[in-house]
Amino acid sequence: MKNDRKFMITKVKVNPLNEEHIELLYKLLVNRKFNISHKKNVSFYDHKIFVKNNPYRKWFLIFKETEFIGSYYCTYQNTIGINLKYENSILYNHIISEITSTIKPLKEIPSLRNEKFTINVPINNEVLKKVLIEKGLHEIQTTFIFN
Repeated sequence: MKNDRKFMITKVKVNPLNEEHIELLYKLLVNRKFNISHKKNVSFYDHKIFVKNNPYRKWFLIFKETEFIGSYYCTYQNTIGINLKYENSILYNHIISEITSTIKPLKEIPSLRNEKFTINVPINNEVLKKVLIEKGLHEIQTTFIFN
């Protein structure tokens, strides 16, 4: 990841066998302000199994200098996920630019995978929504979940 005068941002590829990586991701998970696809109380054991299964195409830890500040991933369905310890439009912009300049979407599979990247945004993450709109992205769906 490029270094910026305001942020010395680095990325480290998630190693699913590295206990420190697993612990950092767990702390991020349990302290997240926004959740889309997981239940609130995930056990460390279940989380560890999830990480060891390495379900993502690309998965990185993000550091600001030496401080762990979040992670991002790209799935095999061309979906991007960004999870930060705190909302910051400059960081979101930086990370999105990094992803789109270094990772290319996989080939489209009709009804299974879009030809372009998509990003799921929690309904109340207004900072990320604003960044995406300013970058020229447009909303393509609203998703609901059954109780």
